[in-house]
Amino acid sequence: MKQPIDTKGLQSIVDGQLALGLKAVEAVEQLGALQLNTTKALLEQSVKQHQALLGVKTPQDLGAIANDASKPLAQITQNYLTEATALALDTSRAVALTTEAQVQEGYRAVSTWLDEAAKAAPAGSESFFKAAREMIAVSEKAWGQFIRQTESMNEQAELYVVSPANAPKGKSKRST
Repeated sequence: MKQPIDTKGLQSIVDGQLALGLKAVEAVEQLGALQLNTTKALLEQSVKQHQALLGVKTPQDLGAIANDASKPLAQITQNYLTEATALALDTSRAVALTTEAQVQEGYRAVSTWLDEAAKAAPAGSESFFKAAREMIAVSEKAWGQFIRQTESMNEQAELYVVSPANAPKGKSKRST
């Protein structure tokens, strides 16, 4: 008697792949928009600086322009890097959640398959199934460690890249 194929696990994998693909497209769209906005801001700033240079009448005017020229460009660049990092973190978290669910579903499916196969297996094959279950357990532990390390790296990037850039700018407490 043939057993019907369980397509629930396959459907879960297809759904997960679709979710990952859609998240990737969304991230690319957001990054493209960020890059266009940054390029526009850089061009606008460049035009302002060129117009200011055309209006220079004295060496003091040139000195004032040169002194302040890099500040807006540095701010635009910092904003871009902060937003790109935040986008990467958000995408990474979404991918991790989707992947985590898919991996756990895969472990459950393999464990179920092993249990069913063990019932129908000939005598003497118990050690094979024991070893297979141990490999799954080790793989699950390794996957858990990978997820924890990824979360830790995301937290560090959030703490040291995104949060400081979004902190309110105030006067320095250090006296000169």
